[in-house]
Amino acid sequence: MSRNLPDSVLKKSVEIARIEKVIDSELSWKDESGNKNYKKTNFVPVKNKIDKATIRNLFFMAAYKKSRIIDECEYSFALFYMENNTRYPILQLEVYGQFQQSHRSSEFSEIFFGPHLHFYNTQIELEEELGCNDFQEWVSLYCHIAKIELKIEIKTPF
Repeated sequence: MSRNLPDSVLKKSVEIARIEKVIDSELSWKDESGNKNYKKTNFVPVKNKIDKATIRNLFFMAAYKKSRIIDECEYSFALFYMENNTRYPILQLEVYGQFQQSHRSSEFSEIFFGPHLHFYNTQIELEEELGCNDFQEWVSLYCHIAKIELKIEIKTPF
């Protein structure tokens, strides 16, 4: 997430963060830009856990890039908020191998290696003991942070 969120999106994001959410729509993986090693899921709606109503303009998406190098990976899970036909990532977990450069700010003031979390306009380096092969555990961690209950199973596309 390189751009700052507009105030209206930031305000809505804070409200969304407090809500317990449910995802019960099936995900399907598709090649991204014709690259068979890079797949993204369709955008699926997210529901409020209490009243089961779809949260307007909020969607979940996952991405996965297959690596040929041991201990390297690249996948992510994100909640996006739509406003004025623009998608804004409001909570995104990016998983990379421990020694892979995974984030660099435009001013080069922040450089991260390994997994990190984008939370509103902030990036947080994660020091988890999970690795590239712990896909399901990363899904669980993301859902815990985002207050999402999964009614479906998210599997790797490969």
